[in-house]
Amino acid sequence: MLRFSFSVGIGLTWTFLPLFADADLHLSSSQIGLVISLNVLLSTILQTPMGMVADKTGKGRWVITGGMLTVLSLYLIPYARGFLALFLINLMLGAAGGLALPSLTAIEVEEGKRLGGIGSLVGVMVMCHSLGMFLGPLFGGVVADGIGVRSVFSGGATVAALGLTGFALFYLLRRG
Repeated sequence: MLRFSFSVGIGLTWTFLPLFADADLHLSSSQIGLVISLNVLLSTILQTPMGMVADKTGKGRWVITGGMLTVLSLYLIPYARGFLALFLINLMLGAAGGLALPSLTAIEVEEGKRLGGIGSLVGVMVMCHSLGMFLGPLFGGVVADGIGVRSVFSGGATVAALGLTGFALFYLLRRG
């Protein structure tokens, strides 16, 4: 559920952030490329160290922290009024992925071991990611056509919040 909802947010961001940045903020193509690239770069840089931190301090808290930052970041995007604001919000979105995804993946592997099917579980997780990346832009297109591009990000924040809530409930229940 959480992997799917994060992927919806990623798909929405990669599809509609350039449209928003061009039409509403009048950013150059280079600025838009920089904003998106640095999001991915920060997330990439944080993956290994956050994986090590999560192994020592507990995984669930990092998934929830990163998830909350994801929701907040998506919600804030349409309130950006220029390059710097969009840049900082998108860095926060990159940090959110860097905080959450190593821990989420580790939890998935632990569940796969517990259930006796790591390969099957990884297949399901990749499928959820792909479905989110596929359905996110479609959902965003319907929202953008109906009520505007700015609303796409609020919709993405709502999907991410639902996925995070589901994760938190299931994770906390499983841990007893």
